[in-house]
Amino acid sequence: MNARSTASLVLKLFGIYVLFGILGYLPIAFSAVNLIRSADSLNLDTFLPITLIVGMPFLHLVSSFVLILKSDAIARRLVPDEQTTLSPGIDADTIRSLAFCIIGVFFLMKAFPKFTQFAINYVVLKRMDDPKHSYTLYGQFAALVVQIVIGAALFLQADGLSRLWKNLREAKGIQGS
Repeated sequence: MNARSTASLVLKLFGIYVLFGILGYLPIAFSAVNLIRSADSLNLDTFLPITLIVGMPFLHLVSSFVLILKSDAIARRLVPDEQTTLSPGIDADTIRSLAFCIIGVFFLMKAFPKFTQFAINYVVLKRMDDPKHSYTLYGQFAALVVQIVIGAALFLQADGLSRLWKNLREAKGIQGS
């Protein structure tokens, strides 16, 4: 299996993972029905939350189909040389990089439903104008930002983190661990 077909396979699997991520949005999406039923008229105050509630699952659905259906085209951009082959004995650096990258993607994917819930809570609680709830909301937002930053750092800097891990393991006095 060459590197391009491996990248395509990984993208398809990731698309399936994103598709299953929609399940986390279903309770939120069903709340849009209740919001529409309880609203007297469809004005901007009700349209914005409904757009947020329905938009994120739709974005997930579209991105999963793009990843699944266009994985070969994306893999061609990621791995331009089709002759690049994966060696049967993949080295530890590659495995570490992949592990950091996968963990980073996991953190980012877990953050998307939380971001949607945060946006909905922000819109609803802003209408209530209760300062006690806003402190809780700021705490949720700070935790969400930290999760996104950690996920992005793990995903985008997987090779650097792998080298750092290797250097720390090879440091004097740690070889035996």
